[in-house]
Amino acid sequence: MIESTALFFSLWFVASITDYVNAPSAYGFAETTITGALAACIKITTFVGFSFAGALVVLYILYANRNNNSLKRQLFIIAAMALTIVIAIASLYAWTHFSDGLKMKNILATGYTSEALKTWNFGTLAQRKSPDLRMTIFRRAPNEALGTWLFVLALTVLALRKLSRPQLLAYGLLLFLFAAPFFVFPNLHVIHHYYQYANSIFLVLAAAYLIFCIAHKRPKLLTALLLCAISFDAYGYVKFFYQSIKPQNRELQVLLASYARRNVNPDDVVAGFGLDWSSEVPYYAERRALLISNGTSDAVLLKIAADPGKFADGKHIGLVIVCPNSFSEAAGTKTAYNTLLDRLTRGRTSEVVGSCVTYK
Repeated sequence: MIESTALFFSLWFVASITDYVNAPSAYGFAETTITGALAACIKITTFVGFSFAGALVVLYILYANRNNNSLKRQLFIIAAMALTIVIAIASLYAWTHFSDGLKMKNILATGYTSEALKTWNFGTLAQRKSPDLRMTIFRRAPNEALGTWLFVLALTVLALRKLSRPQLLAYGLLLFLFAAPFFVFPNLHVIHHYYQYANSIFLVLAAAYLIFCIAHKRPKLLTALLLCAISFDAYGYVKFFYQSIKPQNRELQVLLASYARRNVNPDDVVAGFGLDWSSEVPYYAERRALLISNGTSDAVLLKIAADPGKFADGKHIGLVIVCPNSFSEAAGTKTAYNTLLDRLTRGRTSEVVGSCVTYK
């Protein structure tokens, strides 16, 4: 929902820019500013490609109307649109500063501030030149957006042969907007598939634009081109998505949540290991939780062990859930994990629930 909401406001941002540049107004400026700020704050990784698109829209409209607009009017529009971007960046900075402040209050979240995740988010120069990124741009992302990268290759060859220079420039710019976010956030795009949810729109638009241009010249080809696009898309859905969809077994989570709800007072906290980032158990149990995910450092584990109540917001820990995890296997965290586990479970009775052990 975060990705789709950011995409919604990003598209609205580009649409409002188009309206404003064609007919400047106070309402249009406010609309563009608000949608841009919201899109940036919700998810900057989604918004960045559309900010490039917005800039291209402004330049194109001003160029197309260069004989009808005075230099003063053009400079005013450029300054207004630049101001919307400045406000969006300022909003993002303020939101990031606020969220980082909240994270710094919890030792479990200090490793997830914007500064701590800078390399994770923006990647490295080596990643921008890596074969993995090229494979993502030229094969994986086109496969998932249009069914197969071969369709994109065929469309590009067709574009080079059939489109006029202005049409080819428009097609190339759409491909640029598709590819640009990969180089801004290379690590995220290589690791996660869902980041292409936003910028793949430009690849789909490039294909649609090419089909439109060819069909405009030769209308009889429209049906064949659309059938090819639909067929490849259906093929890609079956190959890359449908076959990977598997029914999710949530029996363990429901079992643990039911157990916690029966055995933990509403004001108490559930501590959990091996539940990773999932909030399913505390959500269905309707109880607060302190979930310690795999990857938590030994230093953090020892700080929690020194004063568990501090990390439970001063509440009593009414239940400890221990599911299979990597702490006991990793040499670096084994000792600290055992220290914390001993502190949390001392004096409690154990009971096996599913594949986990509970202490109450």
